[in-house]
Amino acid sequence: MFKFNYAFYIEVDVNGKQRPFITFSHGENYKHLGNLAFGRMSKSVRIKEILSEIGNVLTDEKEEYQFAGDDWCIVNFKKDKSTITNGVFDSFEPFEMDSNLILRLMQDWYKFLLTWENGEIPGITYSPAKGGFV
Repeated sequence: MFKFNYAFYIEVDVNGKQRPFITFSHGENYKHLGNLAFGRMSKSVRIKEILSEIGNVLTDEKEEYQFAGDDWCIVNFKKDKSTITNGVFDSFEPFEMDSNLILRLMQDWYKFLLTWENGEIPGITYSPAKGGFV
């Protein structure tokens, strides 16, 4: 049986800088999706925008929507199957996955980021000035 397992964490360096990240426990290709936590993708406001665009695809307002945290992992979201590619590096072969899995990942990531940004993770005091390595 297929498992799409992931977890979210906050990394805190010695200077107090914080970085949210995603890990995957199964599937060699899925580890590349961890790059979706980079750059603007580490802010809930950006994920909310992406979820809105995904919604436009699911309601047939758009045929597809592309998003990425960096050039390492680019998602071309379509209603049924999404394609994951590697921008300029060609470090892995493009692969497809069920778009519902990408949707669930982005919804869960959004909830996690909101929890972090609202200071609701025990032991972590969110500070916008220390809110990531971007």
